[in-house]
Amino acid sequence: MRKTTTASIIITLLMISLSSPLIVRAADSTISSDISWSGQQILSGNITISQGATLTIQPGTTVDCGDNFWIQVDGTIIVDEAHFFSSTPPVTQGSHGAGLWKGLIIGTSGTALINNTLIENAKTAILVNGQLIANELQINHSYIGINNLAHSIIDGYSSSQIDYDSIQSSGLLELDNSHIEQSATGIQTSGISTISNSNFSSVGVALKNIAGQIEADDIRFDSVTVGISSQINSKVRISNIIGENVALLVDAANSDDLLVENAVVSGSRALVSNAASSFEFSNISFDGDSSIGPVIDQQCVGTCTLHNITMTNVYSGISLSGPGVHGLEELTLSSTSTAIEATGSGHISGHNLAIQTQSSGLVFRGPSSILTGDNMIQVEQSQALGIDVLDSVHSWSNLVIHKTYNQQDTLSTAINSWYAEIEVNNLKIENFSTGIYLQDTELTGGVIEVHGGTDSAIEMLDSEIITDSLSTKYQAFGVQLREQSYLQSSNWNAELHNSPLKMFDNSQANIRVFVPLNTNSNSYDASGDGTIFYGGSTSISTSTTISSYFEETNVRFTDISSNPVQATIIVNGFEIECDVNGYATLPLFSQGSIVEAIFSGTGVIQMLNGGQASQVVQIPVIPQGDWTITAGQSVILGPRPDGQPHYISGNLVMQGDSSLKLISSELIVDSNSEVSLLSSSQLIGEDSKVTADRINIYSSALLTSSEQTQITVDAMVNWSCTSTTSIVSVIFNKSLELHSNCYIEMLGGDIVSTVSVSSQSSFTQLSSLELSVIDKGIPVEGALISINGVNQLTDQYGQVFTNATARYIDQNEDTLGGLQNITLQIESFSDFVSWDSSKSFVHTFMASTVDSGEMSESTILEAKWSPYYLENNLVIPQLKSLVIDDGVSFRVSDGVSITVHGTLDAGDSTISSTGFGARWAGLILGEQLSSRIELSNTDVVEASTPLYVSQTGSVYADGVTMMRSTASEPLVYVESGSSAIVEIKNSQFSDGGSACFELYQSQAQILLSNLELSNCNGPAIWARQIMIQASNITIGSGIETGFDLTEVSGSISSVDASQFTGTGNVFWLDSMDEQFTLDSIKANTGASAAIAGRNNRNLAIDSVEITGAPAIDFDYSAGLLTNIELIGPGSGNGFINHHGRSSSSMIVENLNVNNYSVGLDLHADSGDFTAPFVIRDSYIQASTTISAENYSAVIEATTLSGLSELSDDTIINFIDSIFHTQSTISLWNGAQSNQYHTLILDARLLSIPQSTNFEVLATYSDGSSLSEVVSGTTISYQLLVSKQVGDGGEIGITDLQINANSAGLPIKSVSYDSPLNWQINSLISIILQSNQPPSATITQPLFGQKIMQQQVFQATANVSDDLDMISQLTYQWTIFDAQTNQVSQIISDVPIQNLTVPSPGIYVLELQVTDVLGASTVVTTSFESTPLDSDGDNTLDCDENTWFDLKIGRSCGPDIYDSDDDNDGFDDERDAWPLDACAWQDTDNDKQPDNLNCPAGITSVLIEDQDDDGDGIPDVLEGQSSDDSGDFDTLTMLTLVVLAIVFVLFVRRMNKGDGEETEEKQYLE
Repeated sequence: MRKTTTASIIITLLMISLSSPLIVRAADSTISSDISWSGQQILSGNITISQGATLTIQPGTTVDCGDNFWIQVDGTIIVDEAHFFSSTPPVTQGSHGAGLWKGLIIGTSGTALINNTLIENAKTAILVNGQLIANELQINHSYIGINNLAHSIIDGYSSSQIDYDSIQSSGLLELDNSHIEQSATGIQTSGISTISNSNFSSVGVALKNIAGQIEADDIRFDSVTVGISSQINSKVRISNIIGENVALLVDAANSDDLLVENAVVSGSRALVSNAASSFEFSNISFDGDSSIGPVIDQQCVGTCTLHNITMTNVYSGISLSGPGVHGLEELTLSSTSTAIEATGSGHISGHNLAIQTQSSGLVFRGPSSILTGDNMIQVEQSQALGIDVLDSVHSWSNLVIHKTYNQQDTLSTAINSWYAEIEVNNLKIENFSTGIYLQDTELTGGVIEVHGGTDSAIEMLDSEIITDSLSTKYQAFGVQLREQSYLQSSNWNAELHNSPLKMFDNSQANIRVFVPLNTNSNSYDASGDGTIFYGGSTSISTSTTISSYFEETNVRFTDISSNPVQATIIVNGFEIECDVNGYATLPLFSQGSIVEAIFSGTGVIQMLNGGQASQVVQIPVIPQGDWTITAGQSVILGPRPDGQPHYISGNLVMQGDSSLKLISSELIVDSNSEVSLLSSSQLIGEDSKVTADRINIYSSALLTSSEQTQITVDAMVNWSCTSTTSIVSVIFNKSLELHSNCYIEMLGGDIVSTVSVSSQSSFTQLSSLELSVIDKGIPVEGALISINGVNQLTDQYGQVFTNATARYIDQNEDTLGGLQNITLQIESFSDFVSWDSSKSFVHTFMASTVDSGEMSESTILEAKWSPYYLENNLVIPQLKSLVIDDGVSFRVSDGVSITVHGTLDAGDSTISSTGFGARWAGLILGEQLSSRIELSNTDVVEASTPLYVSQTGSVYADGVTMMRSTASEPLVYVESGSSAIVEIKNSQFSDGGSACFELYQSQAQILLSNLELSNCNGPAIWARQIMIQASNITIGSGIETGFDLTEVSGSISSVDASQFTGTGNVFWLDSMDEQFTLDSIKANTGASAAIAGRNNRNLAIDSVEITGAPAIDFDYSAGLLTNIELIGPGSGNGFINHHGRSSSSMIVENLNVNNYSVGLDLHADSGDFTAPFVIRDSYIQASTTISAENYSAVIEATTLSGLSELSDDTIINFIDSIFHTQSTISLWNGAQSNQYHTLILDARLLSIPQSTNFEVLATYSDGSSLSEVVSGTTISYQLLVSKQVGDGGEIGITDLQINANSAGLPIKSVSYDSPLNWQINSLISIILQSNQPPSATITQPLFGQKIMQQQVFQATANVSDDLDMISQLTYQWTIFDAQTNQVSQIISDVPIQNLTVPSPGIYVLELQVTDVLGASTVVTTSFESTPLDSDGDNTLDCDENTWFDLKIGRSCGPDIYDSDDDNDGFDDERDAWPLDACAWQDTDNDKQPDNLNCPAGITSVLIEDQDDDGDGIPDVLEGQSSDDSGDFDTLTMLTLVVLAIVFVLFVRRMNKGDGEETEEKQYLE
């Protein structure tokens, strides 16, 4: 009994719960011919417009699209001035009403023509698979506005409050005149889009381009977060932009084809790119809001161009990084902080730069640069820095660096350069405390002017300047040379200095013309520890270690025939060209200077004396045949102008003390000839080559190269020497033979061929080791260097030098050097390197330290000094920043953290532990709102928790790698209560200790995209009560659970978990609702279901592909899952859903299940009240397609291949489902299955579908019946065709009758008794019979008939009808006057009616005859109403001119003309009763005639007056007197008798005249 009762309750509740979907689905309708909608339309189901049919929606129409309905357009829809919406209340309190219906779906064959229309409350307002042509289209309050997959042409578009994308387009989009506001994304394109005249307001990303091609013109941004977003594989062209309050104009990401031009924008940032390979940003005017951070942050790997850019009111201007080429053309920039900052290994190409800044102009740390055109840098602050250069090669022209003069300024510097090579042409510096500060830098140039300032024009440390012209003025020092620096200038004007030249540390200056002016009288023009060689005035005062004076001496240069040559001369560092006559003026010392002269690749080295006249230098020419270089002669062979090698056709003999120097050239000796180096001669090569059959070297002759160069010898060498000979870097390509007592030591070089060594001879090849230890460019003295256990300390220059034997060859052995370990130790810091001692080795140990504690000033870690080391905790305070440049390695000691209250900005760098298993404490985002960590291509590894996010601030990471956290800690941790913003994209996470992400309950926003997660040793992402937006996530191996989520809001899309093998789930979802969506998932199951969860109120999951079993497993959950594909291994369960929820269903659409033991597993406990599980448009192939216990379901439009097993309190409604022949349904313990088929009910009149009430009457095999009425035009109706309960047999339909009742038409019916007539999607078309209106003719009155006014007349008609009897019709009689005013109207049920009209005139009588179905006919006739003629004397004898009848002698005609209307002979004017011929006079005016005298045949209702004069005495007694005695006399008695008789007669008369009196009274009234 209990079970029966429970089953009854369950069935009742089930039918209630099923009623909604069944009613909704039952009202689906198909439009198969052209129809129109107008007025108010309320959808009760989905609408399909068939191909070839057109739905026209008239202006003013409203369409209420109900609860989750859609309109499918496979034909054509034409909409004008309509409103689509849904009145369904939102589920979530406070919702703005998005997603209440699905929207318009334009099929591949469909076309939508939409004009001036509003669409609201949709999921996707318009999904375009066909063609959309729209004008003035408005979409509000929807998830997605338009999803264009095909072709859309839109002119006039607006949207507001769109949750996701206002427009998505992967097809062809043509959009003009749009306004998009309050949308997460304005337009997202991956197809081909053309956009013009479009405005975006309060939008997250206005134009988002993920692929394809877009051209946009005339664009306006107002209060948008990102204006333009582009990435690789998208071609983007955006022009003519106006923007206000734009957070970021362009997110170029890794774009490879982007052009943005012609923009006027105000906001925070103009451009951000990361690994972009090609873009151009042109003709841009940007007005900043002084936000911290660069307005342009450009990371480029290809060619990225900024052209004609104007930037004003910005704090930090441009940040450039990456290995690409950064083009800066026609740039005007005004900034508070650094104008342009460049890091990395790229190249800066600038042209016509105009920079104004308060602090720093150009900061180049790593990249090379070239500046052409005219370039101006103007700075304002006293601590300002014009150009700051670290490393690389630079070439600048026409450069002006200006600052307003400030006498108090002692800190500003125009150019600060470390470890760089700079070439300048026309450099002008004004009013800086220090003009040029160089450290380990080479600067060459044409004209350099450094004027104004307080300290030094130029200060150099271990640097070199070579310039044609130098001018310094006003500073305390002109030039200061330190640490063996070198200055060379052809001309130097040094004016108004305390000391023009100050020298230290054995520095040197070569000044050809030195012109000091107005030097302080207490100082020297040149002084200090150094060497000065100078020319010009002989009165220059010097106090240096060495000084010598140049005498300008005229020297002639000729060939051996004394013909002048235009030789190139190098003397005392100066390079001078001869004139056409062979003369050159040379700066020579009187005691002699060595001169190198080269002409056509051949030269000579010679000593010349200053001040000596007529000196001639002959430049030798290689002769034909043998060539002998005589003793003491020095010959140079340099590169030939034609690029060919030098050729000697005979033997080369070098006599004693001669030399031949090859400079970057090749010497070839004839193959039948030899080279002989006689005693003390030298053959020296500088990156050169000698080719000959044999080279013979005798005694103390030398074959070698200069330092840091090499010579290649492609000849057999026969070396005879008598002592140890040292050479440098010779490469012997052919055999080398050493004679007895010849000992060769060679530093560097190589022996490629064989070596023959005689007794008591040897060849020793030495390798050099040069080690340097530097801390941020400063040599570290006293650092401990251990070389294979041998310890040395670095010197004052931070260096250690040593040699080792790379190879030793003698008669007995040939040994090579081995591998040696080199270790550096500075306090607790150590580093090591290995040295192959068979080769020379130069290595620099970078031991750059970062001060721990709280930073006192902003700091930059430059790649030049990497790696850096941090020994103790570091705190970056508010308003301070730590910048880590590209290429930096930052090593942090064990347990040490970096806490960020200010800003940490790291580029392509590595932050790691010191190694050997240590774990530093990670990056900690501080507790200030301004706290910010920005990581770009940064590796953060080997920390206990690499990233710890506390209460507030922001994290932005792009291209990041985070690896190897402590065993119990995640890689990223967001603490409870945080309100920080964390955005991470294009990054990799692996080797977490407990998870990759651990996110606790908070108001933080987590934005993740393009991430790869693997080996997290726990969940990839573990989150509780937090907002996550994640896309393009790859879940790799080594992860136990992919996403472990509880009460999380936001969305996760595009997840690839095809390599997942964990023991948990790819997704575990707990207590989720409609505020979270999941889509585009590809996953492999591990040991558990790929997607699983419990207690979910409203899941929203779309586009899932899962391989493995079980695929999906939910408990106590509801929601909507769409486009799900499950691929099984041949066993296990595909989709498991247990218990469900009582309030809402789990709905699955487009589910494809293949190759499982059980496709769908449904289970609830006995007594559970669970909403039915719903499947639509699906395919299930499994041994058991459905296994359901105590759980009801609706299976709609689904194909099932396999057994279905239902038990206990289960009811399954199969709607339009197809069972393969082997598929059966097994029922136990009262389970029930019902099969419904959708019938297309269509009623047509003259081939046009009609809105119809369809009455469905069905009879079943058990005698039961069904009666139901559904309404609509061509509707889809779900008919119960069979049912089965428990072990009972199948009950099927036996007879079907459908009655069609369409308004105004007769009821038509069809009947069927064959299942062929109620198959799925059977079309039941009922031909309706038209209802003809009644036929009617007015027979009375006749057309034009005259009827006297106020006279009652009878109207009659002849009537007939095709369906109804005359008595069933309704008759409406209406009279209209000549002005069409209605006079009277009477409705009756007979075609006869008495009528009258009140006044004369022309009248129309209208008769409307209506049948039972409402069809009607209207007929009319007209008649004339004539004036009233009471006495009937308007005869033919009545003269209408005089209204007098001469025959009878009386007036005549109508009453209005007749003076005697009653024809009693008395005029109406004196006739008291003008219409009563019986009376005319009333003497006493008592309304009783004096006399009654009725003509024959006429009666009167009047009573004759018995007292005509009204004196109280009857007329019969007038004139008599009474007896005084008071007794009645005879006359009195007679009078009384007469009165009694009169009274009796009066009573009788009254009774006789009742009807006439009534008529008379009506007339009088």
